[in-house]
Amino acid sequence: MDIEAWGGESAFKVRKKVFLYATPSGTTICLKLPLSEAQALVAGDESVTPMKFNLGKHGWIEAQLRPDEQDEARWREVAEWIRTSYSLVGPKSLVKLMDNPTD
Repeated sequence: MDIEAWGGESAFKVRKKVFLYATPSGTTICLKLPLSEAQALVAGDESVTPMKFNLGKHGWIEAQLRPDEQDEARWREVAEWIRTSYSLVGPKSLVKLMDNPTD
């Protein structure tokens, strides 16, 4: 579900809990990762910073993206971040369906 958060940003939610924020241009996303993974990304990727509003200490990151990016590995990484964020925020019953979808 896509609902406007603030400043035109979109908030993507699962059961009323946000797992992803995105700017209208798609150049910035904010999402939750395990704290150790978030810290490693912040330390090793200059396009990733801890999210503002003190959420960084809980594993939320802000990542700058280039929508015209042609690096498939980077987009797979971004997709995995989104999946991980959903998994951390969403209810276990829905997260389980991602791994075992029904036909």
